[in-house]
Amino acid sequence: ALDRLVAERAGKLSRDEGNFNLEKVKDADGYANPFGGNAIAGVLRKIQEITQYSPEYKAFTESDKLLDLVEDLIGPTIYYHSSKLMFKPARHGGIKPWHQDYAYWASTRPEQITVWMALDDATPENGCMQLIPGSHKYGLLKHGQKELQVDPKSLPAERIKVAPMKAGSLLAFHVLTL
Repeated sequence: ALDRLVAERAGKLSRDEGNFNLEKVKDADGYANPFGGNAIAGVLRKIQEITQYSPEYKAFTESDKLLDLVEDLIGPTIYYHSSKLMFKPARHGGIKPWHQDYAYWASTRPEQITVWMALDDATPENGCMQLIPGSHKYGLLKHGQKELQVDPKSLPAERIKVAPMKAGSLLAFHVLTL
């Protein structure tokens, strides 16, 4: 489903288009389009609201199995907030700083979880997720303004856990979890 969607909707993009977001490609002279012309080429990094474009992803988010998992974690009142598919190809992007997902949408209620699915194996070597168990109990921490991030020096480094995952695995965590 993903390969088809990318081929149909994102394969020929030269700039952000709607919910399809690119990371601009740089060369020695700055931003460049390796295909020629004035458009800036890029690497597909994100599809916002993937469920609007893929019936398969929509069916997954509405499946009884996933909704039962969410209900076990937060109770029977479930609402859909958003979906995105993040691409993290080799040699593109960077480390995502320490943060709480809730900092991005703090105007909503915090009774939410993030469900993260690995489409490829996520390992310590290729940058798997790291979390601090129990950190959701800290409440919303102060996040920097340049990029929503928590000062890593303020975190209990001894409590950090890496979360390697096999492709197809799910990781569910409270939106206040670091």
